[in-house]
Amino acid sequence: MNGKTLCWTCANAYADKCIYHSQWHIPVPGWTAEKSRWVSDNGSGHKRVEEVPRVIECPLYKRDPREDLQEEKQKRETKRERQARIKRNMFERAEQHKQRSWEETLNIAEELM
Repeated sequence: MNGKTLCWTCANAYADKCIYHSQWHIPVPGWTAEKSRWVSDNGSGHKRVEEVPRVIECPLYKRDPREDLQEEKQKRETKRERQARIKRNMFERAEQHKQRSWEETLNIAEELM
């Protein structure tokens, strides 16, 4: 998970759905978690280090469908990326055509010899 907790992508990560996210922060029975440090910043430059659990497995975990939409949005290529891809493809095809033409010219020359 490289430092991320399951809670960040869970559809149940709300106070009314998860006992950990309620005001009491009671660990969920049956979860697998490890302690990690989180640096929080209040916006004025004051940073605070907190010890929080990094949830690895949780019986209440349900993947938030909005995460799939976010990933899909990130996967979409921009107009500039699409233009660059088309340009690369055209260049590759032109190179293949040149190679084919050269091979055909060599074959014709060999036949004439």
